[in-house]
Amino acid sequence: MSLTIKNYKQLEGWAHDYKDLRIGEIGETAHNYIFRVAYNSVPYTIKIFREATASKEYEIVVRDGADITQFGRNWITKNHIKINKITNTFENLIISSKPKAKGINNPFYSNGPF
Repeated sequence: MSLTIKNYKQLEGWAHDYKDLRIGEIGETAHNYIFRVAYNSVPYTIKIFREATASKEYEIVVRDGADITQFGRNWITKNHIKINKITNTFENLIISSKPKAKGINNPFYSNGPF
């Protein structure tokens, strides 16, 4: 069963009224939908895969802005993919799976042998 999100292009350029949550560009391939999202000024890439599992759920993954490192994944039902609910799903997924600590880029502090 292949997923089709209707009117998903209307989310391009969407920004939340009082939270720092924005959706930039949106792409579509034969296998997934790709959303470029910024949350608290940090870029993320969110992919929703089109193929359903046996329990009729769709995989959604959150990756860094360069689409290299995957932070987390979740499976959602089709009723959570509606346009008015999808932004809440994005925010909850980012909050639950984003990395908790960042590296320190300080030349006077080193946690390595050199």
